[in-house]
Amino acid sequence: MRIICLSCGHKMEVDTAYDDFEGPIKCLCGAMLHIKTEEGKLKEIHLETHERETCATTEHTGQ
Repeated sequence: MRIICLSCGHKMEVDTAYDDFEGPIKCLCGAMLHIKTEEGKLKEIHLETHERETCATTEHTGQ
């Protein structure tokens, strides 16, 4: 199966071990892609981000 990086366009060949897989893969450019495959077909792909939700990590002092 061939997956094209959403960040740089690099074409990655993945083994049959990824025929039924959900999780991250890393491109040569360093981008992390989250993929979901079923029966050797790509069902979902998106670029993972490491940004945190600011509302979840910001402390409010009440001032």
